Amino acid sequence: MRSLLAFILVLFSAQAFSMEGNTHIRTLASSCAICHGQGAAQAGAIPSLAGLDSTFFIKKMNAFRSSADEHAVMVQHAKGLTEDEIQQLALYFSEQRRACPVAKKPVFSDVGAH
Repeated sequence: MRSLLAFILVLFSAQAFSMEGNTHIRTLASSCAICHGQGAAQAGAIPSLAGLDSTFFIKKMNAFRSSADEHAVMVQHAKGLTEDEIQQLALYFSEQRRACPVAKKPVFSDVGAH
C-alpha cells in the first residue's frame, strides 16, 4: 500500500511540473552523475541510474537513509535528501534511456574456409 501511495505521489509530482524544467532535481541528479555517470554512459563497479525502476530506486535510497553506517558515501547522500526529492529523482532516472552494451556481430565469412 505504501509503495502504491509513493507511486501515485510521483505521478502527481510529474504532472505538476516538467522534470526538464525542475533545475533543483537536475542539479541533484548531476551530483549523482559524478559517480554513477551521465545517462547510460557508465562503466565500472558503480551502477548507472539511467532507466532504473523508480520503486527500486526509492527502496534503495530509503534503505540507505535508515542505515546506521555513517561512513558509507550513499548513506550520507541519502540522508541529505527529503522524501519528495527521492521520489522526484526516482522519476527523473526512470525516464532516462538505459543502454545495454551491444555485442559485436560474429564474422561468418571465414566459416568453412578451412
